[in-house]
Amino acid sequence: MRALLMTIAFVVLATVCSCTKSQDLDSTTAQNAVAKITYVKDSRTNFCFATVGSRSYGTYMIVSIAHVPCDSIPPNLLH
Repeated sequence: MRALLMTIAFVVLATVCSCTKSQDLDSTTAQNAVAKITYVKDSRTNFCFATVGSRSYGTYMIVSIAHVPCDSIPPNLLH
């Protein structure tokens, strides 16, 4: 569970931090970022991953991915 929380925290911070301007990380921003996380299980390896996508400079799509323990993901969130 701790590893999942650390992964989520990393993904949230990587998603909401901007290189072009400083912005406060408030609870609404964090909740919006966490809501965009998708959990997937790779059928070839049986590994689970957390993914989140964001736009950089409005045009480039950035996808971040992190390995997470499958048993820490609620079944209703796993795709």
